[in-house]
Amino acid sequence: TTQKSETRKRESKRMRQTKDKLIGFATRFQLNVIRFSMYTTAMNMTTWSADIETATRNTV
Repeated sequence: TTQKSETRKRESKRMRQTKDKLIGFATRFQLNVIRFSMYTTAMNMTTWSADIETATRNTV
């Protein structure tokens, strides 16, 4: 019985480590997605403001 519990302990530890790895990966992935969307939004805003600038310059 002691060996069984030891094996179970080791398995649960490995599972926890795997879970932590997965959570860490998911968190990193989410952060990258957020960073990317923020970057694209910023890029769109800069191009948008530039378009407005040229449009106003053309009308004046």
